[in-house]
Amino acid sequence: MRGEVALQAQAMVQALALGLAAGLVYDLFRILRVRVRLPLLGPALDLLFWLGLTAALFLWSQWAWGGLVRLYGVVFLFLGGWFYFMTLSAPALWIGYRLADGAAW
Repeated sequence: MRGEVALQAQAMVQALALGLAAGLVYDLFRILRVRVRLPLLGPALDLLFWLGLTAALFLWSQWAWGGLVRLYGVVFLFLGGWFYFMTLSAPALWIGYRLADGAAW
């Protein structure tokens, strides 16, 4: 019983980390969308983000639970993303925009 609870707790922490990583990737795509003015870049990046996140969730669930997508794993993934956007998104965007401006210069 202890081992199963420990594995579930480990999977929850991994889901939080996956949500944080998804938020960071979304912000990186947001920087590209704002700084690179191409007509179809925004929809292409959105599609790439959601395909990548779906693949990451699928592959992670294969590894963590043997193929089952647990509802609490998805909830913790979204909580990790929410935490990123509430705390780390603004500083990451500030740094990312400065780096993009420096690269354009």
